[in-house]
Amino acid sequence: MLVSENLLFQAVEQVFLSVLSLPIQRLVQAPNSAPFQEITSVVKFSGSWEGALVLKMSLDDARSIARLIFDRKEKAVVLDEVQDALGELVNTLSGSVRGLLPLGVHSSLPLVFCGEVENWQVPQVVLEAGLWFEWEGSVLSLTLVQKK
Repeated sequence: MLVSENLLFQAVEQVFLSVLSLPIQRLVQAPNSAPFQEITSVVKFSGSWEGALVLKMSLDDARSIARLIFDRKEKAVVLDEVQDALGELVNTLSGSVRGLLPLGVHSSLPLVFCGEVENWQVPQVVLEAGLWFEWEGSVLSLTLVQKK
């Protein structure tokens, strides 16, 4: 395993603290919750290491992140703003993760999808690390996959 789950957790924790001023906790396992409408944000890596970083959360939790990023305490945010915020978040996370990967790795612009996603994936991947996180009752998953 190139990137340990502990290193991935530290990278995510640092981004959440520095960008969002939110303490985040790692969950030992995926939560047992009802399915929710997901929003998925992806950055692909190419060069000396190929794969992707995939961030998933509920649309409601993504709206909370967008309100923090755009400093809108109680004001509603529209879907475009939610997508922009998640793109910025996964882009920042990918910068931290890229520092854990071999030299010569380049990252794509973020892709953000609402609802079911089928065709974004890097074909034939293996899991490098996959974690679940919780903050203030909200949950997200972050997965790092490597192309075979």
